Amino acid sequence: MTYARINTITFVSEKAADNLQENYALTAVEGFPEAQLLVAVRTGPLTASLTSIYEDKAAFDRSANERSARMSANGHLMEAVDVRMIWGNYLLNCVFLCLCVVFLGDLGWSHR
Repeated sequence: MTYARINTITFVSEKAADNLQENYALTAVEGFPEAQLLVAVRTGPLTASLTSIYEDKAAFDRSANERSARMSANGHLMEAVDVRMIWGNYLLNCVFLCLCVVFLGDLGWSHR
């Protein structure tokens, strides 16, 4: 069963959002090697949605230390973070991937 973590972030400034966007695009794939899908979408000047999908709960749990380290290192850039965890069958991954690929071309965010 796949597991997803969805982070909705409000940044302290546009510059902070720009900084995190650039950092995520450069380092997320290396930092989360077990993620089947990594998507970050800038939803506004001060907001973004970051989603990662993992094959199973064990892979999801192994990503927690990297996520915690990144949240600690970048906490000063964020005003608020809402985190959701969802799980389901593999169809979630396929449907989500199809929806994201449609929108990512014009947004300048990294995806996997």
